[in-house]
Amino acid sequence: MPIDFSEYARPPRLDAAGGVLLAIRLIRSMPADATPLERDVLNRVRDAAIEVQRIAKLRDRLRPQNLRATDRRFDGAWAALHGQLSAMTRLLDTEEGREAEALMTTLFTDGLAFVQGTYEEQWYESKRRLDRIDEEALEPRIAALVHASLLPRVREAHAALGDGLGVGAEPVAIPSGDELAEALRRLAREVAAYARALAAFVDEEDEAAVTRFRAALAAIEIHRDNTRQTGGSDPEPTEDPIDPPPIEDDLTPDQPVPPLA
Repeated sequence: MPIDFSEYARPPRLDAAGGVLLAIRLIRSMPADATPLERDVLNRVRDAAIEVQRIAKLRDRLRPQNLRATDRRFDGAWAALHGQLSAMTRLLDTEEGREAEALMTTLFTDGLAFVQGTYEEQWYESKRRLDRIDEEALEPRIAALVHASLLPRVREAHAALGDGLGVGAEPVAIPSGDELAEALRRLAREVAAYARALAAFVDEEDEAAVTRFRAALAAIEIHRDNTRQTGGSDPEPTEDPIDPPPIEDDLTPDQPVPPLA
């Protein structure tokens, strides 16, 4: 059956996970006798896939489902501190009760409403309160009224949420959706360039050459078949509804993109 080389010359539609997996599969199926040109272009595919993976992992940090556990610890720590201070205010006409009341007024004017905001709002309001504790030397006063582990746990939970948001001790710049889309377009272009490099010297009358070509690009054929079923075109920085290609392997989009053998 003749090869329709135009099918391979077009950049494929990719999402982050599908693009990384496609690159890994292309590397795994590189011909043993790959030419210097083919290896050079496939290395560019690898570099582009690594960049897509890097951007996707950074953006993934902001997904709500990935911060839920951190948020629960954050909410629980602040709720525990609020609860113990609130309980101490019931010691009416005592020094401890008056001190607890003063601290509640300082730190929890609106109760725990701040832990219901967005993750960014929660972190900001938490930082504002922790800054005040430090600036006004409130920690010893708090420690005298509540369990000694509470404030350290609040600080740990605050730091964990900040790290998850990329605003912790080592701030992380979270790439935009446009950056992901451009990285996907670059990867798609390099995949097409690799296919053209393989096609450059294929003699369709040479069965071995045709078999070599098809084996090296089998992952692209399967990916295109799945993509056609959805009628999509340009890559977008969103979840792709395409089902994973029916390839039996142990790959995941989070594993390192391997070097060329």
